[in-house]
Amino acid sequence: MSRLSHAALYTVVALAPLPFGSNEPLWVALWIVLLAVSLAFADYRRLRATHLALLAPMLIAAGVYGLVVALQSAALPGLLPDYPLHERVAPLLGGAAPAPVPTATRDLPWLAIGPAAAAFMAFLAGFVAATDRDRAVRLMKVVAFASIAYALYGLLMMIVDPQMLLWRERPSYSGRMTGTFVNPNTAATFFGMGAVIWATLVCVRIRRHLPEDRADLTDVLRLGFSRLPREITQPTLALLICLGAVLATGSRAGSLLTLLAVAVAVLLSFQRELKGASPGLAAVAAAAAVGVAAVEMWGGMLEQRIQQGGVMDFSRLLIFQSSAEIIADHPWWGTGLGTFATVFPAYRPDQFIFGIVDRAHNTPLEVAVELGLPAAGAVVLACLTTLALIYRGALTRRRDRALPIAGAAVATLTFLHALVDFHLQTAGFFLPFWAILGAALAQSISSMPEMQHGRSGEGGREPRPRDIRSAAARPEVALHR
Repeated sequence: MSRLSHAALYTVVALAPLPFGSNEPLWVALWIVLLAVSLAFADYRRLRATHLALLAPMLIAAGVYGLVVALQSAALPGLLPDYPLHERVAPLLGGAAPAPVPTATRDLPWLAIGPAAAAFMAFLAGFVAATDRDRAVRLMKVVAFASIAYALYGLLMMIVDPQMLLWRERPSYSGRMTGTFVNPNTAATFFGMGAVIWATLVCVRIRRHLPEDRADLTDVLRLGFSRLPREITQPTLALLICLGAVLATGSRAGSLLTLLAVAVAVLLSFQRELKGASPGLAAVAAAAAVGVAAVEMWGGMLEQRIQQGGVMDFSRLLIFQSSAEIIADHPWWGTGLGTFATVFPAYRPDQFIFGIVDRAHNTPLEVAVELGLPAAGAVVLACLTTLALIYRGALTRRRDRALPIAGAAVATLTFLHALVDFHLQTAGFFLPFWAILGAALAQSISSMPEMQHGRSGEGGREPRPRDIRSAAARPEVALHR
């Protein structure tokens, strides 16, 4: 039955981006069904007390989130304050005031809970699957190869018919590469996630062949540019394809943050070799040089957007300001899950001349608008705590480091970009992302039984060239092939 569980999870993370980013409720419902199958038939025998401790922040945040949504949907008089505009509507309708409800729109919180439920289920399914190292590796590879497939499709369509998005005519963003997504910023973050994973694979393949003792930056460069050209050719080519796709989207934040996340993956991979300030500065300079070269090769659209609108989009600052005003009026319980598009017009600034605004372009800010500051604080704190645990695993683990390193870099890219965009509210992106984050969290500690920690757990060293034959069955080796 565990095979059915893993097959359902792999299907979700591989196919969720396909139907226009799974923006429609029908697709979200389908992925929820498959994730429910994955969780129902998963193998929970590998879960230990330490795994439950790792899950605690997210479980608490999910509990707070669900409690607030339940209270918003209960509509019990006296439980929560009535939304103030309802009393003003009654005289205009010429009738009695409707029954008190704490949200701007009746019944919407329960209808809008689907994406949040799907994200949490993907996180749990990825975590449970990744308690087995082989399954964790396979999950990461599924996302990595899916990113390449969608990137190649998007780049091909830019040449063949840039006005088409799958079988529909492109509604907007003509001339910008979006893959199978509607929004190019979401596409940039998805392809950026793929670029980070492939960059991590390049680094780990090089590091496997470093000298056992006293390896430094010189050894890294020698291996990377002379002794391992065949072994790193495939992941390097995949990395360049994903970077090209990111830059072709024209997303300013997505492109710049992807380059930052790739640099984070490189620094985490070689943090033991980069001793002292000079090698560290050299690595940062090398990453910057690669970034500049990538922009020169593929970044025509990105350069054009920066020249036209600058690095900062000031229209979003107006949205942030209006969102802050909504939060000030509804600080504790928010306006109701899924009600941002309904509430924003009443706070829309006069100087805002653009079209319809249905997103805050800042996920934590939108959560605070809809659920209040306590729930938003719990969600943000859980995400930051989980990110810190993954970083700790990336820095302290001696084996199976590829998964926490990639997870830390991908989460850095995603959470920073979520401060200026809404990709975490698009199922085609957030389902593979939360699955990868759950897998990285599970692999931030050793997946071996506790009784084996002293021999081959976190204290075990990484395989060197002379260890490869005996380590052939280990998943970190399988990951590199």
